[in-house]
Amino acid sequence: MALYLIKRIVLTIPVLFATALMIFFLFQMIPGDVVQASMTQKLMTAEQQDAIREALGLNKPVLERAGDYAVALMQGDMGRSFRTGQPVVDMLLSQLPYTVILIAWSLLLAVLIGIPLGLAAALRRNSSVDAAAMTAAVLGASIPQYWFGLVLILVFAVNLKWLPATGSSGFDTLILPAITLGVGNAAIIAPDAESLQLRWRKLIRAKPEQKEELFHPHLRGGRARKLAPGFRRAVVGEQVH
Repeated sequence: MALYLIKRIVLTIPVLFATALMIFFLFQMIPGDVVQASMTQKLMTAEQQDAIREALGLNKPVLERAGDYAVALMQGDMGRSFRTGQPVVDMLLSQLPYTVILIAWSLLLAVLIGIPLGLAAALRRNSSVDAAAMTAAVLGASIPQYWFGLVLILVFAVNLKWLPATGSSGFDTLILPAITLGVGNAAIIAPDAESLQLRWRKLIRAKPEQKEELFHPHLRGGRARKLAPGFRRAVVGEQVH
């Protein structure tokens, strides 16, 4: 298991690197640059704007800038924020504890919603409870999280003023983002929980040869062709005496 996790992490690095470069080139297609997008450009002269472009390397060709960006990324340097002047890595690390806490709460919420929803659907199979649970799961998986988050902000932060819309200073700032992420993950967990519960019920009620099929579905075709039990045991790697 540890080796599998290490392999997945190692394979993630080139994917993230390629994604960062793709985003870099996409931003180059947008008209203008960060200097023109800045709200303070109207307070600067043309010479000052050119000086900032020179300092940021914006006057270089796109491919040269992409190469510099790739080399900096491999060295762990993500540059500095144009707005605050702070290193981007430091800004990300400062928010890392809050991000981990948010992920933990959203996963806990997803489990608390998704598993009971899936179990209720499995225990009341083909009933209104099953239909309602799976409809809720489909809606939760279909609704874009960014839209759902904006709706929560509009209702609970803007209109009702019960919760803050932004911030990372307390537990109340975690509630809306945790719900936004948790609902989407619960929609993924619910069908899996229902499927596991149904398989467990079949396993309890099944006869010995039926239990073999549940763990090895490929044997169902062999049994339909009336193959000998010894052959079936050989297929699943059991010792044939």
